[in-house]
Amino acid sequence: MCEKKFELHVPFQYERFRFNVEVQTPIKIPLRRRPILRDAICAVFKQIFCVKRVSDCDGCDFIGKCSYIAVFETQPFEDDPDVRKFSKPPRPYVVNPPLEGTTFDSQSMVCFDLVLFGATIDLLPSFVLTVITLGRKGIGTGKGRYKLIGVDLIRNGKAIPLYDPETRSLADFSREKKVLAPNGGSIQSLYIQFLTPLRLKKESKLLREFQLPVFMERLSDRMAHLTKYYGSGSIDGPSIVTVSSGVSIHRPHRNIWLEWERLGRERIGMKFGGIVGTVVLKGNLTPLIPYLKLAEEINVGLETVFGLGRIRISEESFSLQPAETA
Repeated sequence: MCEKKFELHVPFQYERFRFNVEVQTPIKIPLRRRPILRDAICAVFKQIFCVKRVSDCDGCDFIGKCSYIAVFETQPFEDDPDVRKFSKPPRPYVVNPPLEGTTFDSQSMVCFDLVLFGATIDLLPSFVLTVITLGRKGIGTGKGRYKLIGVDLIRNGKAIPLYDPETRSLADFSREKKVLAPNGGSIQSLYIQFLTPLRLKKESKLLREFQLPVFMERLSDRMAHLTKYYGSGSIDGPSIVTVSSGVSIHRPHRNIWLEWERLGRERIGMKFGGIVGTVVLKGNLTPLIPYLKLAEEINVGLETVFGLGRIRISEESFSLQPAETA
């Protein structure tokens, strides 16, 4: 049985949803262009829910009332001293695109995850409508189309079906307060796989090698900022500095630098490079596990809304390695 002192009571609400789609006409999305999924969802969401139909939300009369602004153009609190530090408030979502494949053939099944925070969880029906509409419009090279066949709520590794494509109905679900803890026993070795580019900055410079203290600092910052905007209270758990002390890093596989790309609003290419690969942590890892479990859920580092900074942890080695080029 896990000692309660190692429990992490997450002070903000979040839920993970898995969207399952059936490809109708081939979809091609190069590995490096994975951010296109978030951009496409954003564009269609705005087409459906923007009231004034304007390109720039600055000065809009509906700030504070518009669901698009709340999600994709989140406004800072007037008294938020961290706005300058983080440049903008944390967005209340993460879009995790498919990890494998660049071409999805007709009748193939594809899934992606959407993590929602705070009150944005109540906007799940709006996201379902957005994903359905995007499937009709098409995405990727050649505008391949798909059909939404299911939406699952992911809890404790289990998928709970919510969406029925036959009736186009969405089942209700209860919010759950997250309490994360080790699975039991003493853990002395742990693998961390960086599934998507991990972008960590130290002294305004991107790190080319994984540094656990910096990773934990950025996770702590993200937790604090998400709590401020989408939660309440304070972080209830062991000190994040204490739990990472005395832990050493080993690298069984060479980490590589992978660039993801997207087109900005001015149609100018933007590159999001980061670390992918695997490291092994050794030491007293039991108190660290709750924090790493949370990192699996909410992503860490820069550009998390696009699915960057996604990790997976295991006590066993991974056979799957992220593709280097595509």
